[in-house]
Amino acid sequence: LLESLRRMPVSSLDINFIVIVSANEELGSPGFNQFFKKIGQDAHAVFGFEPSMPNGDIIVARNGNYWLEVEAKGIEAHSGRCKGEELNIAHDFIIKFNEIIQLQKKYPSVKMNIGSLKTSKDVFNIVCGDLSCKIDFRYSIESEFQKFLVEVKDVFMSPRLINNEGNAGSVVFSVHDHCPPLEKNKTAVHILESYVRKIESLERRQISLCHSGGAADANYLSSGKSFCADGFGPVGGRLHRMNEYVVISSLATRAEAFANFILTLTKSRGSFYGNPFSV
Repeated sequence: LLESLRRMPVSSLDINFIVIVSANEELGSPGFNQFFKKIGQDAHAVFGFEPSMPNGDIIVARNGNYWLEVEAKGIEAHSGRCKGEELNIAHDFIIKFNEIIQLQKKYPSVKMNIGSLKTSKDVFNIVCGDLSCKIDFRYSIESEFQKFLVEVKDVFMSPRLINNEGNAGSVVFSVHDHCPPLEKNKTAVHILESYVRKIESLERRQISLCHSGGAADANYLSSGKSFCADGFGPVGGRLHRMNEYVVISSLATRAEAFANFILTLTKSRGSFYGNPFSV
């Protein structure tokens, strides 16, 4: 982005640029979400500089994500001597989560993954009395996910095991992040046409507009009245792995393409939803 700005006569352009560098994006940008939404509401266009897809494609839609922590408590006991007074909360949880896996088949736009599952004890001979589970949900349709979430919580709140004294386990939820999906904008193909053509000429490959399964800060910045797309950064791949990489040559080609893109739009008096062009 900064290299793109250096290649533009910014002072002579009738455009307001706001550049945001988010230091805690991988944590869901806690503390900044409402600020991002405000910026997004006031902007006519939002460009995210996350890496493009490994094949060079630009991102015009992203999944949202929902981070739910489930804390469950049962009743501990000596596993050899207990006679029904125990309540193994791990067994209860496993039964419930298997039901949720089956339930997910009703909602094809939702992807679910357990990132962490732990208990306070690390032994063989004590019935599990507590556990904490962090679940990552990814989804492309907000309304469909909300229906799924209601059913997920209903399953977790309904006991599957009860001890011989009539006691059931307890469950507490905490939400650590709720990032809305970035939905594909109807004007994306038209507006990004010159940018795609420029990249294709520089990198000598075909570029498409695609959907990404990951969420990003651009999701918070998107709004119904603004154009929003992502993946304007360099080409890269294998994200969050030891062999993550960036294609060095794409640092220059993407910077040149974006500078050309902005200049082309301003010269043609480009607009977003009838508003004067601004970023």
